[in-house]
Amino acid sequence: MMLAPKHLPVCLIRARRRGVSLIMVTAFVAVASVMALSILSSNMMQASASAGQATVLQAEALAESAVNRGLYYIQNIDSSTCPAAIATMGTYNELNGSLGSAVNGTFTLKVKGTGTNKWDITGTGVATSTRGSITRKLIASVEVNYFGYAVSFGPSGTPNIPANTTVTGDVYAPASVSNAGNISGVLYGTSISNSGNVTAMRSVTGMNQTPVPVQASANHYALPYTFNSKAGNAVLISSGSLVNTTLGTTALNPAGIYYTSGDLILNGNVKINGTLVINSGKLKVKGTGNAITALTGTPAVAALVCDSDINYIADSSTLDISGLTWLGGKVTRTGTTGTGCQLNITGALLAYNGSAFDASLPTVIKYDRAKASVPGFWLGLTRPPAPTHITVLGWTN
Repeated sequence: MMLAPKHLPVCLIRARRRGVSLIMVTAFVAVASVMALSILSSNMMQASASAGQATVLQAEALAESAVNRGLYYIQNIDSSTCPAAIATMGTYNELNGSLGSAVNGTFTLKVKGTGTNKWDITGTGVATSTRGSITRKLIASVEVNYFGYAVSFGPSGTPNIPANTTVTGDVYAPASVSNAGNISGVLYGTSISNSGNVTAMRSVTGMNQTPVPVQASANHYALPYTFNSKAGNAVLISSGSLVNTTLGTTALNPAGIYYTSGDLILNGNVKINGTLVINSGKLKVKGTGNAITALTGTPAVAALVCDSDINYIADSSTLDISGLTWLGGKVTRTGTTGTGCQLNITGALLAYNGSAFDASLPTVIKYDRAKASVPGFWLGLTRPPAPTHITVLGWTN
C-alpha cells in the first residue's frame, strides 16, 4: 500500500529541500560567473579600444605636425629655413620625421607646387604601439598671398588718404598716416590721424608685409618671359597716344605685355588686356572707357607699372585697372578740375610715394587677393619674397 506524499517520512522531505537549495546555489554561482566573465571581457575590450584610439589620435597628431612643418616652410620661403625645392615651386619630400623619443612613431612630408602660389601639403603619420601601427594621412591645399593690402605705401612721402578716396580692404603705411577717406578695413600705421571712416586702426609694428619695391626692383618685364608655358617678349608701343584701341595677346606676346619709354596718352576707349609698363614717363588719361586688365595665368603678372604719375588731363576721364598696380609717382591732374573723373583699381595699389592721391580725383580701390598676389614682381631675389599670409583652400583626411 503506497503512502501519499504528505505522509512521506521527515528525512525524505528534508533531503528534497536540500537538493532544491543546492540546485539554486549552483545556478546562482553559474550566473555570477557568467556576469563576472562578461564584465572582465568588457573591461578588456574597453582597454583595448582605448589603447587603439590613443594610437589613432597619435597618428593623426603626427600627420598634422607634418602639415604644420610644411606651412612653416612656405611662410618662410624667402629664407634658408625653406628647402630650395619649395622656393622654386617644385616637389619636396621629407621622410622618417620624428617628434622625439617621447612620441612613438614617425611622419613623412610632401610639399608639391600645383600652380601660381599654390601648394599641396601631404602629411602622413605612423603611430606605433605594442599592438602594431596605425597610419593616418592629412592633405592641405594652400595658397600664399603677396601684397596683402588694398593699398601699401612706400617709404617716400607722407601717406595721406583724402575724402574722395574709398578703399575696400586694409591699408598699410610704414609711417604716420592721415585718413579722411572711407576705408572698409584696417588702417595700419606707426601713428594714425583719422577724420574719415575706417573699420579699425592698429599699429603697423610687427605686421607681415611684402615690401613695396623701389623702382629698380620693380619688375618692368624688360626681359624675355614665360607665361602659361609659352615664351614671349614685351612689345613696344611706338605711338605716344592711343584712342579706340585694343591691345592683347599675340603668339609672341602671350601675356599681352606692352611698354613705352616716355609719356602715353589714353584718349578714350583704350583697352589693354595684359600689362602696361610706363618707363620714366607719365600715363596720361583723357576720355572715358580706358581699361587695363592683367591676364590670369602662371606666373602671375602685374597690370600697371608706372614710374611716374597717373596724370588726368581732361574732365570726365576714367581709367579702370584690374590687377596689381605699382605707382612710382602720384595721381595728379593738369588742366582739369577733376569733374567727372574716376580711377578704379581692383587688385592692389603699391604707392611708392606716400603722397599718391589727389584730393580732387575720386579714387576707388578694391582689394582682390588673387589679382594682387604677384611674387615675381620683385626683381633681384634668389627666392620669392616672404608672403603676407597663407590661405587654406581645403583639407582632406
